[in-house]
Amino acid sequence: MKKIIETRRLYLKEFTRADHMLLYELDNDPEVMRYISTYTGKETTISQCKASIERTFQYYKNNPGLGLWVTCLKETDEPIGWTTLKHLDDTDEIEIGYRYLKKYWGCGYATEASCALVEYGFNKLKLKKITAVALPENKASIRVLEKAGLHFSGMAHYYGADVVYYVIENPMND
Repeated sequence: MKKIIETRRLYLKEFTRADHMLLYELDNDPEVMRYISTYTGKETTISQCKASIERTFQYYKNNPGLGLWVTCLKETDEPIGWTTLKHLDDTDEIEIGYRYLKKYWGCGYATEASCALVEYGFNKLKLKKITAVALPENKASIRVLEKAGLHFSGMAHYYGADVVYYVIENPMND
């Protein structure tokens, strides 16, 4: 297991093939997927989840330091969802994202992980800026982004939807 980041209560680790059921549970919960613009309501199959993990392995290989990571509770090693620092919708920009199981909502985990990813992105990867997008009605996600230091930069169109676009600039940029 390759840990990427540790926070006070969480750690982010690379996906393994055994994590396909976590994706299956997340991707097939209509409440979890409610604000995902590409969600169709159709079942995501276990085969599709396994294929997604294989693509994630390729992304790790092609983009060192970036990726989609299983987010786990440090105390129990229980996976609660995933957090990501990856390319925004096939652009050169890097975005923060997250998807957690419902029973872990409202505990501050998304904020904790997002703050850690901002620090990791700026200090370790030397990114100049980090972005994030959300559907305008996803108020909880917008609050997470703001708590992580991102600020509203305008409306944009990504992942087939009109979204709010948030940005944070690296304060160490020359």
